[in-house]
Amino acid sequence: MNFLKKIYKRTEWYPVYNFQDDGGHARSNILFAVIAQAVVNGFSAGIFYTGLLVGYGINIVNIGIISIIPSLANVCAIFSPFILERFKRLRPILTVTRILYYTLNILGVTLLPEIVKDENARLAGLIVIVLVTNVINALFSSGYTTMHMGYITPDVRMKYFSTTSLVSTLVTYLVLILASFVTDSLEGQAQLNVIIILRYVAFAAALLDVYFLQKPKEPEYKKSGEKPKLINVFKLPFSNKKFILTMLIYGLYCYSANIPASVTNTWWLETVNISYLYINVINFFYTFFIIFTTKYYSRMIARMGTFPMLSLILLLHVPTFIAHAFVTHDNYIWLLTAVRLVQHLLGTGLSFTVSNLMYINMPEEDKTNYISFYVLAGNACAFLGLTTGTGIVAAMGESAINVFGFAMSSVPVTILLEGVAFVGLAILTLALLKHVKPEKEK
Repeated sequence: MNFLKKIYKRTEWYPVYNFQDDGGHARSNILFAVIAQAVVNGFSAGIFYTGLLVGYGINIVNIGIISIIPSLANVCAIFSPFILERFKRLRPILTVTRILYYTLNILGVTLLPEIVKDENARLAGLIVIVLVTNVINALFSSGYTTMHMGYITPDVRMKYFSTTSLVSTLVTYLVLILASFVTDSLEGQAQLNVIIILRYVAFAAALLDVYFLQKPKEPEYKKSGEKPKLINVFKLPFSNKKFILTMLIYGLYCYSANIPASVTNTWWLETVNISYLYINVINFFYTFFIIFTTKYYSRMIARMGTFPMLSLILLLHVPTFIAHAFVTHDNYIWLLTAVRLVQHLLGTGLSFTVSNLMYINMPEEDKTNYISFYVLAGNACAFLGLTTGTGIVAAMGESAINVFGFAMSSVPVTILLEGVAFVGLAILTLALLKHVKPEKEK
């Protein structure tokens, strides 16, 4: 064991993750929380969450509506600073509210369909639970960012992002692939029962997440001296030109990326008729792209700058959306596989650049207000994107449009629209470059 410790101390990761200083200790615990969150999200969100709803007979439009609720609820982040800045220490209130969030969001959503048998009442109950839990999350989760942000310093930021992204993806898809073998071998109620069991496993992992998130030492929070005011969530960001323009780019990205997000999984499962195993295996390959491309993307971002890199990656994504829109059950093995692998290759660079948007132009003071605005902007725009996609699917119904002799249904149309939005955002980002470029990148 001592031999392994000596080897680890010589690696480039030791300054990032260790238990010898406050920063290393905090980041190590955050990494453990990321692992727990990967299990939580894998088993209680994404494709298995869609499978749960499909298993209870909820149709694609209603699934889209349920998927919109979190983004709508997260608009309540506007009230977060008004509440959190009244606490000298955030750890106690964050711990209690996160346990409440997980209890309702995982156990509540799991148990309600078993208790309520009427379909309309079941849908209404799910909407209420999802709304309440995500309001709680919106009001308090940004406190963790405020609590931990000081430990994600520029000298370790890229390694931190790459590590957390890699670990989260690796853990998520390893457990999902194992679960998919069991899930795909079953049908009907037996398959639904497995999905329900996975949600109980997710709740156990959620409690570990709560434990690790409260471990880092709380910093002294820098404040301007003003009393907490609701207006500051808007007043402070809008008084900072670089920050607000950065948030414009971030918000438009959240809108564009979420246009098909509420309906794609359901389309894959019900229309294209893809197995859980295929979806999770092909997504698992993202792990390898993180491993082999992180170093190169880090160099490219350092050389080009965050915003030019973002524009380039957005444009390179567009052909993959066009190809994705023509996926069918007959061709998905080769076409969707090719699409997803190219998107994985590009996805690491997109993830790094988008993740960096919150940090690069944020002032040191009153971070709770700026973070809340960041959450508000992201979720408000994601809500609009999800609403756009769900609205298109609801409006088109079972109808299709003819594209070069191909009958294209509603979900592929939303995927094409995402590509159009990416082109517009890439052009806008380049147009705003001189106004948003950080001093350190000049």
